[in-house]
Amino acid sequence: MDSTRAWAMAEFGQGDLGHRARVTRGVSMLATMAARPSGTVHATFRGPAALKGAYRWLERPTVPWDDVATTVHDACALRSAEHALTFMIIDGSSIAHTDHAGTHGVGRVGSDHIGAQGLKSMIALAMTYDGVPLGVAAHALWARGESASKSHAVRALVDKESHWWTTLQAQVETSLANANAATQCWYLMDREADASHVLLRGLEPGVLFTVRAHQNRLLTAQRARRAHLTLHAALETAPPCAHVWLVVPRAHDRPERVACVELRVAHVGVKLRAQWSHRKLGDVPLTAVVAREIASVPQAAKPLSWLLLTSWPVHGADDAVRVVRAYALRFRIEAVHQTWKSSACDVEASELRSFGALAKWATLQLAVAVHVQHTLHRSRTEPDVPADEIFTREELDAAQTLAHAERIPRAPALGAAMTLGYAVALIARLGGYSARHGEGPPGPATFTRGYELVAAVASAFAARRKLRRKPPPPETSGQ
Repeated sequence: MDSTRAWAMAEFGQGDLGHRARVTRGVSMLATMAARPSGTVHATFRGPAALKGAYRWLERPTVPWDDVATTVHDACALRSAEHALTFMIIDGSSIAHTDHAGTHGVGRVGSDHIGAQGLKSMIALAMTYDGVPLGVAAHALWARGESASKSHAVRALVDKESHWWTTLQAQVETSLANANAATQCWYLMDREADASHVLLRGLEPGVLFTVRAHQNRLLTAQRARRAHLTLHAALETAPPCAHVWLVVPRAHDRPERVACVELRVAHVGVKLRAQWSHRKLGDVPLTAVVAREIASVPQAAKPLSWLLLTSWPVHGADDAVRVVRAYALRFRIEAVHQTWKSSACDVEASELRSFGALAKWATLQLAVAVHVQHTLHRSRTEPDVPADEIFTREELDAAQTLAHAERIPRAPALGAAMTLGYAVALIARLGGYSARHGEGPPGPATFTRGYELVAAVASAFAARRKLRRKPPPPETSGQ
């Protein structure tokens, strides 16, 4: 069994879609998508039978997209159960999809004046403390309707998109409970999640979260004279407790750098009031940790500045450092979004024409994107582990054969053992990675292009070995 098939079986093989044949088709599709990621169904599946089967599965109403998503979430819960603590990074995004006829079931995305169309998305990405992606723990997809007639302040929570911040947390906890997983979840969320219903979860025993603050909230009275102390004021008077170095990843408007960050901590009680009626919702005891870059800021770069509200117990400088380092893992979901939406999976290039088909396609593509990032991350953080922990022997032989055919310098001999870091770099070189000094590690686009070639040759090697093992037909005597 090739590595993508084995992964697809673990990811989707235990699903319940009403009929085993639907699960089998889903496993086959997921394995093909991982071996040959592409934005369109036509580019991914080759041959009339595979293409017809994929379209029928995607368009079939008896295979609901949320059942497909639940299958992926349950597989992630099983992997998370192997860890005592799992980080759940929750973040929102959107998938662009043009629908001139207005029949594809999509809605508006982005600013209203732009007029873009597509689906809204929110993801809970499970990750270890070392930053290794474990899978999609929860996922929501929806199409926006027309502009809301009521003001945001007077609408019920269920009518606001912000309800997904806590709804996804409930989905995560349900999947973990179904898997009998004892892992503890630590939710990490950006400024859009700085909302009363998210912070109120800090009153629930055992709930761990860190939210980047967006509002300068009022705090509960420490003394009568300080009844209106604000969050910012409390942190300005707090002394520095630690300094930490953080890697700030490269983005389209900044190079990668290492930032020296100063930490300040304040234990606070946050006043939560309803936005419209100002009715008291609760006073939540939290810890505020501010992280500000104080040195090594490149010219024209914006200094790092985070104000974090957390329910993680902070008893000293080590705990404050842990909160900041945990929140820094949130950067990892940006790489998953890039892999999913553009670089390798290119889900925004889809030409499907119904919400159900789009949602199922996007869900499978998201699972593939996380799988690609899992492989790349392990190759960077554990480069010396044996490559056969990820790839089959046929795939490694195929990579070595293609490397010699392409005259890649210092390519290993056929059958030679390889480390994971070297194998990923070699496969990426087949996809266009130049490995020049200072270029950085391989990215998802070059790796997936190279792996498509490797998977095709590995399939040929496996077929040849199978034919060699097949016994010759029995001889028949002539009449």
